[in-house]
Amino acid sequence: MACSLLGFAQPDTTRHVHRIELDDGSLILGELMDPGAGAIRVRTEAFGVVEVPLKRVVRMERIDGPVPAPSRPASSAEAPAVRRPTRREVMDSVRWFRDRHATRYTLAPSALPVRRGEHFYRNTYLAIQSVHVAPVDHLELFGGLEVGSLLSLSPYAPGVVVGARTGWSITPQLHLGAAGLYSNTPYAMSALFDRFRDEGVRQGLFAGQGLLTVGNDRYHGTFSTGVRYHEWEGWETHPTYALALAARVIPRLWVVTDNWMVHADGRYHAWWSAGLRFVSRRVAVDLSFVNNEQLRENVFIGLPFISVCINMGRVGRKGRS
Repeated sequence: MACSLLGFAQPDTTRHVHRIELDDGSLILGELMDPGAGAIRVRTEAFGVVEVPLKRVVRMERIDGPVPAPSRPASSAEAPAVRRPTRREVMDSVRWFRDRHATRYTLAPSALPVRRGEHFYRNTYLAIQSVHVAPVDHLELFGGLEVGSLLSLSPYAPGVVVGARTGWSITPQLHLGAAGLYSNTPYAMSALFDRFRDEGVRQGLFAGQGLLTVGNDRYHGTFSTGVRYHEWEGWETHPTYALALAARVIPRLWVVTDNWMVHADGRYHAWWSAGLRFVSRRVAVDLSFVNNEQLRENVFIGLPFISVCINMGRVGRKGRS
């Protein structure tokens, strides 16, 4: 019994070295310590104790057996040799990379903040071309052209859309923001290749909305309310409401839904959409169905919505966003 007690009383003089891979391809080599809230703590040779958010960790493995705890810091020559994965291995692995398209839904924006340098091009229905840029943190500017009306040879084509969005994190799970846009795109397509049947100068539309988002860049929901101003008719008397939800169920697949309540003709009309988003570091493809009361009478599942986004900014590698 005495020998057993003495054995238990001896301090643990061993440590285990772990190899930790992050979502930007960087590696950390060190000894695991007691974890923090949503993070792991690693004792490294060069930087001491570092704290890494758990969501940034892609892979973690022990690379050696128990070794005696050194009485002095180990030199680089004594550290176990670790082969850095090749670029192909890093890019081809299925992992939770940071999806830079997580800040939006099918059409609605969220209040999740953007980072400087996050730019992308978006093509919707092959008819609406838009470019989104983030010149500074927390601010996204966008502009686009509706080129479908060019087929009508209209002197008022093409339609334009410009706007901006901002978002700020109050807590890790609560975000506030605002968005606004101007559009003069047509509600219906004029006759193809017949400029004499154009309906005339289009009415401009200004829209602004406040955004409240709950969640993070893996799953979140946004409630928004706003007002609209028609160039010839003035302010709408009732606000517009929207509720949008998104969840990243696996690293390369999102489930997304947008739901709108728009006041027209003396009452509120509901619009809704549901679909999937397939993502990679460079490309995001939205495949959804948009529906309302009138569409459901003729096409029960609604109209298909197709959109492709191409990342033009800096891809998430070491030292980049």
